[in-house]
Amino acid sequence: MSKLSKFRSHIRFDEAAALLSRLIDEPVSIDQLVSLHELGWLPVFRPGLFELVKLTPAIPEDEYLEHARDGRYFVKPSDEGIQLCFGFYYPYTEAYAGPKRLIALHGQGGQIYALREPNTQEYLLATQSKESDPEIEQLLIATKDIYDIAEIANSSNIEPPRPCLSRKAECTYSDIDIFNFLPDTSVEKQAHTQQGRHIEDNQPPAFLLAISALLELCLDINSRRRTQELVISEIRDKYPDWKLSQSTLQKIFATANSAARAQGIPPKRAK
Repeated sequence: MSKLSKFRSHIRFDEAAALLSRLIDEPVSIDQLVSLHELGWLPVFRPGLFELVKLTPAIPEDEYLEHARDGRYFVKPSDEGIQLCFGFYYPYTEAYAGPKRLIALHGQGGQIYALREPNTQEYLLATQSKESDPEIEQLLIATKDIYDIAEIANSSNIEPPRPCLSRKAECTYSDIDIFNFLPDTSVEKQAHTQQGRHIEDNQPPAFLLAISALLELCLDINSRRRTQELVISEIRDKYPDWKLSQSTLQKIFATANSAARAQGIPPKRAK
């Protein structure tokens, strides 16, 4: 990884792993970066072109404000002018529009917005297990965040402070800044939001299907030794109808490895 990377605002996951490895002087994998993200330590940037649609309360205002204080937003799209968004950060908050859970962004004054695909007019949903979710290769990490993570990792502090995950989205508004969290959201709540979504969104069917596929592959006595990347590729090739994305499988493996480490069991990796 070039030392000139610090002059780039965002880098790919593989570049971020190489940079962090150099900064902390030990090997770092993409899988470990995924774990850091899902445990609420590392924001991730999703570039793209989206319509930014302002949302309004779908219930009486007093009820709306009461639920909003607990982080629940019951909304409906408004007819106000559509703006453009060129990228936003994970994690994010959610808004409920009927049966749909929408990815929600926030203005400094308490405004709330949904994101919509210009071509399909479909809203971006708050889930990490859909076929339409971007692959790891399509997501980026802010270079500064890697340097911040390296500083935490190299610190002798055994209980490092949680980083702020609130980030400004890249939108066409000239007078309003748009963020993935409300400005006064505590760093603890930001991390908890991300951890809770990770646990919830990796539930069946994607989770059970991936484990089932992995089990069958591992029981194949004629199989050769595999790397994690090869296993992911084989699962997707052998079970194309299950629509398991590479990012979903990487997140599942990251969860398993984190759980093993939490139990004091080092995850086994094929060499």
